[in-house]
Amino acid sequence: MIFLCSITILGNGAQAQETSSAAPSFKEIGAAIAFSIAAVGAAIGMGQIGSTGISVLAEKPEMLSKVLMILLFVEAIAIYGLVLAFLILLG
Repeated sequence: MIFLCSITILGNGAQAQETSSAAPSFKEIGAAIAFSIAAVGAAIGMGQIGSTGISVLAEKPEMLSKVLMILLFVEAIAIYGLVLAFLILLG
């Protein structure tokens, strides 16, 4: 998150100074925050489901497809965050 915010701040300095408005920088910081919160939430969920999935697969290896499906649903949260960040930037 700190990396994305620093890129946002440094990137605005390199652009041509058309107006003195700070609104575009707030839009970019908002997009970075939206994606980072979604990514952190997905990472926490994947960690918990991954550890539980390992223990389930140790007892029942035939549950592999169900564990992978659950992990895909959690990963979709990060993808939704990325889509939301693009909507914020383009809107």
